[in-house]
Amino acid sequence: MQQYMHAKKEVGDAVLFFRMGDFYELFHEDAVTASRVLGITLTSRSKGDSAIPMAGVPVKAYEGYLQTLIREGYRVALCDQVQDPKLAKGLVDRRVTRILSAGTVFEDDLLDQHTNNFLLSIFPTESDVGLAWIDVSTGAFTVAAVRRDKVVDEVSRLDPSEILLPESLLRDPGELVQEIGRVTSAPRVPTPEWSFELGNAGQTIREALGVTTLEGFGLDESSVCVNAAGAALTYIAHMQRGDAPPISTIHIHDGTARAGLDRATRSCLELLSTQRDGRREGSLLSVLDKTGTSMGARLLREWVVAPLINPDSIRWRQSAVSELVDKREVSDILDDHLARMPDIERIATRLLAGRGSPRDLASLRVALTLIPTLREALTDCASAPLASAAETLQPLPTLLDLLQRGLAENPASTLSDGGLIARGWNNDLDQLRDLRENGASAIASFQAAEAKRLGIPSLKVGFNRVFGYFVEITHAQAAQATIPDHYVRKQTLTSAERYITSELKELETSILTAEEKAKQLEMDLFFEIRERATEDAAAVRDLSAAVAQLDVLAGFAVVARDQGWVRPEIDDGPAIEIRDGRHPVLDSLLPAGELVPNDISLHQKDARLVLITGPNMAGKSTYIRQTALLVLLAQLGAYVPAREAHIGVVDRIFTRVGAADDLASGASTFMVEMTETAAILNGATDRSLVILDEVGRGTSTWDGLSLAWAISEHLYKSVKARTMFATHYHELVDLAEEFDGVRNVNVAVKEWGDSIVFQHKIVPGGTDRSYGLHVARLAGVPTSVIERARHVLRDLELSAPDLRPGATTAPPPGDSNSSVSATGGVEAQEDSEEERRQRVLFMRPVAAIVEEIRAVDLDQMTPMDALLMLKRFTSRLSDAERDEST
Repeated sequence: MQQYMHAKKEVGDAVLFFRMGDFYELFHEDAVTASRVLGITLTSRSKGDSAIPMAGVPVKAYEGYLQTLIREGYRVALCDQVQDPKLAKGLVDRRVTRILSAGTVFEDDLLDQHTNNFLLSIFPTESDVGLAWIDVSTGAFTVAAVRRDKVVDEVSRLDPSEILLPESLLRDPGELVQEIGRVTSAPRVPTPEWSFELGNAGQTIREALGVTTLEGFGLDESSVCVNAAGAALTYIAHMQRGDAPPISTIHIHDGTARAGLDRATRSCLELLSTQRDGRREGSLLSVLDKTGTSMGARLLREWVVAPLINPDSIRWRQSAVSELVDKREVSDILDDHLARMPDIERIATRLLAGRGSPRDLASLRVALTLIPTLREALTDCASAPLASAAETLQPLPTLLDLLQRGLAENPASTLSDGGLIARGWNNDLDQLRDLRENGASAIASFQAAEAKRLGIPSLKVGFNRVFGYFVEITHAQAAQATIPDHYVRKQTLTSAERYITSELKELETSILTAEEKAKQLEMDLFFEIRERATEDAAAVRDLSAAVAQLDVLAGFAVVARDQGWVRPEIDDGPAIEIRDGRHPVLDSLLPAGELVPNDISLHQKDARLVLITGPNMAGKSTYIRQTALLVLLAQLGAYVPAREAHIGVVDRIFTRVGAADDLASGASTFMVEMTETAAILNGATDRSLVILDEVGRGTSTWDGLSLAWAISEHLYKSVKARTMFATHYHELVDLAEEFDGVRNVNVAVKEWGDSIVFQHKIVPGGTDRSYGLHVARLAGVPTSVIERARHVLRDLELSAPDLRPGATTAPPPGDSNSSVSATGGVEAQEDSEEERRQRVLFMRPVAAIVEEIRAVDLDQMTPMDALLMLKRFTSRLSDAERDEST
């Protein structure tokens, strides 16, 4: 227990797994925690007041328990026996060999094979924020310096497993920490301030990379990202008990080379998971992911959330996809071999970390046998990506020969189980194995020789745990034969005597120690092979990068061929023209021909803002999301579901579709909506694509309509972004009369009496109907409610003023000298005829007042009550409104 308490003090709040023979034992609060989280039995050491809570898990099955604890947000420390118990004098030596956390695990069983496992370090300053993220399982290490307002988007994009922040920030969490907590549930680890200090951080990075300067990596050592990177490496070394993380380079993230996708956009477009239930099925990633390797799946996810913006880079990828679409035989070879390719990226990292297992080397051997066929298949390919892959896919014949000759065909999963080394690799090992495997034969030969020599045919050799092998002779046989002097009587039984001999003891020793010696020799030989394999680990990493890229591009070709997608034309121009475009997810889920295709036309000059009107359920949201997804697919280098497509690349994609209350921050639906809209208005450029759906619906009709109009004008006139706006505010269609670059389209609906049929076809022109009552009826709203709504609607339509822009209207009460600004605010100003013509001010209908009057019981109302009611009414109406009601 003194050993345990010393180790526990060392690991702090980590749950301590303390090795005792074949079990990892847990004590005190750790035992209570493990019992609750893991569902294992809680016992106690000692009884009464001195009882110590205790629980345990088998060493051979501990990884499953580790996985559960880590996923629940706990850190786990392993305190192992570092001395052979047979050699120990007194207590076996133990020490903490490793601390595991969500962001620092290597083991495949603890990781999602298709997703990177990032440890993210964040170092904020007043001007900007340093970020560093590392996947310990692959060695990928990246840094960036970003503006404070971009940090949350980056955290959301990376989806880290664990976040390091300076201790002082977590002691007094400010707005930044709170915002990070709202977009990720990853554990936030308070990290010592000294590890972020620039001098310490720079030295830590240089030592990890084995260099004297970081200039060769293009990294300014005064950058804030150095602070973050140094803290990350220090933390990993602490968790690995001093071992440096296996990194060979450091990448600087260039956000300008990728199209920006903020958190709202990634969620709205359901790139990685669905909005409703967070499932992967139904997302864009699930449609695109035809990868065969874990490396390819991770790279695909990285590409999907960061599309390219350079047309040449996009066309570079497209060239490979096109060639693989045309060369079906090459594509089939790649599909078959990539599906059998192990995760050599993570294997290489474990080798560099000194943690490669026998199964890792066996998997690496399989991978190296596949490489020559992959390379040969690409030999005649002309596209640059495929030719580059063929050049990179070097088979590493020396390493393959080592693994084929030295490693057993199916090595055991653990070192202590033996069966690691191939027969013929080491003569001494083969002899030990022969002795171990032929021990029974050697004993049988000894028994036969002794029986013949003594003339006792029934003599037999037996074994027990007390004194090993022995010769057994019955009393009757012993009386008739002469027992040699070198036979030492060991045991007398009722019917027989048992003897041992020096020859038999030597044979016993050889047999019983052969297996132990063989296992130890196998471990030594395995370590030699692993050390030699580690020398090629960097080359294996290069192989994994080439395989991953090849895998993603081959997957794009499979989707394009199977779904009948086409190669889009890519340029830097202002136009987005798509003929018969289809939503990529629906296109893969619905039977062929069932999805209605639609054209998309966006131009800077004559179709900069497209307004889409029509009823709910008709397909407006699907149409605008479809546009964003097709642009994104094109900028990934993939094909798109359309008859033809021409994409002028966008620098960012913004979406504002749907909203919900953010209860954690106390933000209402409308506040969330306006916050996201503000981010678009402040962040979009004339090269951006903006997708808006029902902006303004979270507040009153009149405020919402005013905002929607002003936002549309601002995007069109000031930002000049290519914009699609789906809305129920039919008054917005009049924007097309004021601006040449505004186009109206609507979703076609066929009416049959009181019924409607959604045709899901986008046609030119606006509409002035929402068919809300029809949709409510289709949704199952009771007929009585529908009929009452119909009467109320008729009254409202009769009492409402003309809401068209330019109609004779008056401002809302109290706002006679104000107007809605381009950003939705209200500005005081003098009225002029020109300004009044351009402003859109909407009068509130008197229908609500009429309904109040109808509900009055005149027989119960006093004259004073009537006067008070009239006063309230007049205070709610301007002079113009009173004129209108009269």
